[in-house]
Amino acid sequence: MSLQDDQFVTQLMNLLSLRAFRPDAFDMTAPLRLRFVRQRLLGIVIYPNCVKLAKLHFGNTAHVEMIGTINREGPSDNELVRILSNIAKENPGLCAVVAYNYGFNAVKSFTIKRTETLWSMTKDNPQRVLGDDFEAGHSYSIVPHPTRESSIVFSYEQTAITSIERLLEQSGIVCVRLHHTIGSLFAMLVETYKGIIPCNTLIISGNSVMYLEVDIKSDHEWMLLRNRSENPSSGAVEAKRQRNLIEQILPKDGDLLLCVDQQGSDEHLGWEARLKELRPALKIKLPHGKNETAVNRVFYSLIQD
Repeated sequence: MSLQDDQFVTQLMNLLSLRAFRPDAFDMTAPLRLRFVRQRLLGIVIYPNCVKLAKLHFGNTAHVEMIGTINREGPSDNELVRILSNIAKENPGLCAVVAYNYGFNAVKSFTIKRTETLWSMTKDNPQRVLGDDFEAGHSYSIVPHPTRESSIVFSYEQTAITSIERLLEQSGIVCVRLHHTIGSLFAMLVETYKGIIPCNTLIISGNSVMYLEVDIKSDHEWMLLRNRSENPSSGAVEAKRQRNLIEQILPKDGDLLLCVDQQGSDEHLGWEARLKELRPALKIKLPHGKNETAVNRVFYSLIQD
């Protein structure tokens, strides 16, 4: 029997490497930084027109290493499985954090009790957390205001989640976290600004849009919330609906915090330039962050806990 097969030696090595103290890789209630300390993960974000890739490193701090973008020829599941299968073959043994950007809704709530176990409770028993606001057929994430008794509750259609999980399984991708980009990006903004978001905020990700009106006269309370999430097709109709909503909700002037993680395939201008065309008097601000850029921000949002 080799030393590698000796159970005592294996346990000793696990203690020395701290593996014995790590949560299970598939324990969805544990933070990624604990499940994969000193390990690498693959980051995958699925858009209607492309798939973004990055490698995620967990050392003393989390780090994103961008790999690139794979363009999609169309919205078909077969074509997406082909892309994901190639990713799995080129990155053997790497687990993945996966994100998508359709099939969501967001509402403001005053009934969520802020606790240290809120994240895990929402995953384990969302009905207990949400009470009458719980709706069967949905999964949830919650972003509490750090100082006020209010939260934004994100709901995600279970049919969309199940569909993506099926495609990942067919492709050989081992997924350890599946999330919606809008919920992740908003949670990161709240963490960055400690809840004091400086002005009205617009988040655009793939087929989803979220707009939050912020009261700048008092303590930056979260006010009006509007959002739209089209189906995963990248057709012109869906793109037009998205643009129409954005044009409707844009304020005429003042400051706007703009968070965009991916430009649409039919755009000749970036969103910042297009919004300036629509509202010349609008002062557009971009999120600040030590490591985040417009290219990799969504990946940093997916691995924060």
